[in-house]
Amino acid sequence: MEALESTANAVNADKIAILGDSVGYGPNPNEVLSWIRSNADACVKGNHDEATITGNTSWFNHTAASAIAWTRKRITDENLSFLRTLPEIKIWDVSGLRIMMAHGSPTDPLREYVMENTHHQLFDYYLDRFEVDIIALGHTHFPMAWSSGRKLIINPGSIGQPRDGDWKSSHTIVEIVDGVPFPTNARIEYDVQRTADKIRRIGLPNVLAERLFEGR
Repeated sequence: MEALESTANAVNADKIAILGDSVGYGPNPNEVLSWIRSNADACVKGNHDEATITGNTSWFNHTAASAIAWTRKRITDENLSFLRTLPEIKIWDVSGLRIMMAHGSPTDPLREYVMENTHHQLFDYYLDRFEVDIIALGHTHFPMAWSSGRKLIINPGSIGQPRDGDWKSSHTIVEIVDGVPFPTNARIEYDVQRTADKIRRIGLPNVLAERLFEGR
C-alpha cells in the first residue's frame, strides 16, 4: 500500500490501468483492492488473484502459497467478489487507440512470462492477431517497452515488488500524441521499511520483506 500510495501521489494520468496481481504478497490486500476499485479505470486478473479466489496454489512455491493462504483468510467478501469479476483479458479504446491488457501473455493470460529476449519474434503476431495498437502486460515484474512503428508492447514492471534490481516502485506512463504512443517508465521511492516491518509483524515469510530492499 505504501508503494501504491506514493506512486498515486506522484502520477497525474487520465486513465489508470492495473495489470493483475493486485494481491498475493503484501500485507494490505483489502486496502489495495479498495483503492483500485475507487481509482482504476481498467483492471485484469493475475495468477495470484486467481489463486486467492480459488485457493489452488499447486503451481506456486511455498512462499507464494503461504502468502495466498494468509490473504484468503483476511480478504473481505466485497473485495473477493471484485476479484471474481475481473477478466483475464481486457480490450478497450483510449484516445483513438485500441489497447489489450493481460497479466501474462495475450494467449496465456495467467501463466506465461513474456520477456523481450524470449518473445520479441511474437510481438508483431500478437498485435496483428488481436488487431490492437498497444499491448500492456505484467507478471514478470520487469519493465519493458517495445515499439514497431505506431504500435507498442509494454510492461510497467511492478508497483509493489520490482525484480529488476531497483527497489523503487515501477510504473509506466503512455502519452498519446497524434495517435502515436510514447511510453516512459518511472520509479518512485516509498517507505519500504514500513512495508517490510508490516510483513514481518503479521507473520508472512521473511523473504517477502527482505526482497523489497533489493528489488529481487
